[in-house]
Amino acid sequence: MVSDLSNIAKRYEGIAERLGLDELAAVNADLDVLVDRILRSWVISQLEMKAGADRDKNDFLVEMLIGDYLDRKPVPADKSDELDLLYMRWLTGRASDEISPQVEHQFATRWQQAKNKEKKPR
Repeated sequence: MVSDLSNIAKRYEGIAERLGLDELAAVNADLDVLVDRILRSWVISQLEMKAGADRDKNDFLVEMLIGDYLDRKPVPADKSDELDLLYMRWLTGRASDEISPQVEHQFATRWQQAKNKEKKPR
């Protein structure tokens, strides 16, 4: 579904560009932010399953698939977007120099809660 939503957003963007309608382009920008947040949520859940003390901090697949994404600033830069991207960098071992001990603890707690949720029978 995320892929389908992303494809629709790209088609919508193309139409907005061809028609040159500012209002349509603004709606598309909002749609892009929403698609980015949905995709980021999915990626975070995948990284949480893989993360841990023994994680490979230079995982080739992570670097190949989302390395550039992890290095960017969210646009528009919303505080929760910034925190999610920083959490993703932490999950992949890329954020050790840029976070405080308090944020490190917050991320470790968030990750542990995700791991505990993963272990519960459904």
